[in-house]
Amino acid sequence: MKSPLVVGLVSLLGSAAASANEVPVTLSQGTATHTQVLPACSSHTPDASVDGDLMSRDGWAISTDCHAPDACTDQIAVWETAEDFSSSELRFRLHQNVENYHYLGRFRLSITSDDRSTFADDLDEAGDVDANWTVLEDPQPIGPAGMSFSVLGDHSVVAGGALPQLGAVYEVRYVGQFADVTGIRLEVIEHPSLPHDGPGLQPTNGNFVLSEIELLYCVPASREGNADTGGGGPPVDLVFLNGSAGDPVERKVTVAAGEPVTLHIDKAPSIASPKGGYGFWIFDGDLRGCSDITFKKPSGTIFQLGQANGCMPINNTLAPGTCPCPATLGFTSRRLSEAKSQLLCLRRPESPRSPVDLTVTFPVGTFTILSLHQDRNSPSSPSKNIAVGNTIVVVSEP
Repeated sequence: MKSPLVVGLVSLLGSAAASANEVPVTLSQGTATHTQVLPACSSHTPDASVDGDLMSRDGWAISTDCHAPDACTDQIAVWETAEDFSSSELRFRLHQNVENYHYLGRFRLSITSDDRSTFADDLDEAGDVDANWTVLEDPQPIGPAGMSFSVLGDHSVVAGGALPQLGAVYEVRYVGQFADVTGIRLEVIEHPSLPHDGPGLQPTNGNFVLSEIELLYCVPASREGNADTGGGGPPVDLVFLNGSAGDPVERKVTVAAGEPVTLHIDKAPSIASPKGGYGFWIFDGDLRGCSDITFKKPSGTIFQLGQANGCMPINNTLAPGTCPCPATLGFTSRRLSEAKSQLLCLRRPESPRSPVDLTVTFPVGTFTILSLHQDRNSPSSPSKNIAVGNTIVVVSEP
């Protein structure tokens, strides 16, 4: 039995608070090409930007004069990480607590895996900022309500819009493969849209004060594991796209955008009542995100399923009914609007149990399929008689 389904695009952002799978990075050895040292007004060193005080008014600044225009130019600050780390997602928080728009105007972030002894000599002026830097590409910045952010071709970010008067916090997220990180670099860069060309947003001289810079990285999410065959057998795949569960390493399947593909959902080897019950989700993007995904049964039992970039519940085979899809088997922590539920819900008068074939049409993009099956032999049994069927990353190309 088949039914057509067109996948709609949706992006649901996670909370700004650090999740259980994000790890804060300790930064030190603040080093800069230039640091503001002005006894007439104030001095601000890069070490003050990593002292752990999120409410401080201190932090790196670069002005050469307290009040004169054009007192700021392109500068660089770097910091070392306390330990090497690797991740598929980085998140920076840039705290700027000094009022009157002492905020970053244009900036760019980079990382390095060079030996720590070769850079960051802790000098505030003419410090050693040279290393084999990798510019972090495709930044995803957010900030206070009313502010706007533009990403330029060199992957720098330009801030603007309606500025809050009493301080601002920017968050910038990067997704990719980041290995053996030993240090970070912050470049502040002039731009004609900024006061006196910046690189900050302070109206008098284009300065800024970076009160604190935080870096967090995402640890790959742990999951319940694939369905277990029982009797000591290995876990098995229960979801297939055009007959494939993906390559054994990246678990990716490439499809043609706009062309119908067959999504086959098999039956878990040992199913708890009702037999054939399952649920599956299609995620926007791949599973590199750090947004918690929670599965809750009507009884109130909650399963933490790890993390992903925006969950789109597609179908519950126990009772799909009419849209929006009822949450008979469970629901995620992120509800859909009725319009999106109507777009994504499978409409049919009956409830097919697994095994079943569904027809799905993907737009251009990257998606992830995740299924849940009732399974008394799952790796989490007996506390949780539920298993992840398997995960497939779908690359939909034109």
